[in-house]
Amino acid sequence: MPQVYESGSYEIATAYAFIGESGKAITLLNVLIAESRDYIDWAFVCSHNRLTSNRQLLSVIMVKHSVIYIVEKQISLIKFATLKYIGVES
Repeated sequence: MPQVYESGSYEIATAYAFIGESGKAITLLNVLIAESRDYIDWAFVCSHNRLTSNRQLLSVIMVKHSVIYIVEKQISLIKFATLKYIGVES
């Protein structure tokens, strides 16, 4: 199964964080960020080839940027919660 937001990987990463597997969660979330960035790059290449309309591309790019934003925030929260749990103040 591909590690993308649409396949449920975000929920899997969140579950890892919930059970205390923050390393696995952060690794998976970083994969999601990389996939979203790759998809955005691909979408721009397609726009130059005129395979899709500008409206479709804008929609895809906005979704993938949202995924990146949400996932980066989740990573920050996991790191913060982990540090609080082990008693380290940031």
